[in-house]
Amino acid sequence: METEVGYSGGESADPTYSQVCSGKTGHTEVVKVSFDSSKVTYTELLKLFWSLHNPGQKSESQYKSVIFYSTPDQKEEAFTSIEELKEAGVDIATDLLPAKVFHKAEEYHQQYYEKSGHCSDSAQKKQGSDDLKSRPEEFWKKKLTSEQFRVLRQKGTEKAFTGKYWNNKESGRYLCAACGNELFLSANKFESGTGWPSFDRPVNNESIEYHEDGSWFTTRTEVTCRKCGSHLGHVFDDGPKNTTGKRYCINSVSLDFEKE
Repeated sequence: METEVGYSGGESADPTYSQVCSGKTGHTEVVKVSFDSSKVTYTELLKLFWSLHNPGQKSESQYKSVIFYSTPDQKEEAFTSIEELKEAGVDIATDLLPAKVFHKAEEYHQQYYEKSGHCSDSAQKKQGSDDLKSRPEEFWKKKLTSEQFRVLRQKGTEKAFTGKYWNNKESGRYLCAACGNELFLSANKFESGTGWPSFDRPVNNESIEYHEDGSWFTTRTEVTCRKCGSHLGHVFDDGPKNTTGKRYCINSVSLDFEKE
């Protein structure tokens, strides 16, 4: 059995990761599975699919739950599987669609977990990994630099115009410096004049969390990493009016950057 990750379901030809994440291509991030039916059945693959993600999570983004079938038999098996889960009381939001052209993703996406050691929360839990949010602060002190610990774990702020990425114009994606969770894309980065990296949106709504912050004699909205709970920065309503109107003001030290 072999797998490739890529994009499918949309109309844009040869889309890049940044274009897909913009939500304008209509593509979904997918895994193409090539398998020998004498060794593994389609039904077994469906069971694996259901076990590795939340099929009830509704989304209109590139992360929506969908099964693309290639044959009438696959369509029938997938439909039956969905109906059985619904009868068992499982909330299913998974679409069942005919396969379209598969566009292979950039090489750095292929076998990503093996290369980086990072994977989704659900996959980590399936593999018995512990919840990073429950790790003691002593764990983070050993893992992070002193400046990273001050900002990520103690909710500090780096000085404006001193961070590594405030003026970075390279194409790529920004990850949590503490745990590797994907947070922002260069396609959504803009020059705010503040001296901190600024984005008009996160990569998706599942990557971050929001908290009311009453420090500094005002009320702000803090942004943290959903995976490990680390402090990233704050979000304000003075971003580009022609996009989201939001400005995610993020500390460079809270981020790692992977060039596209």
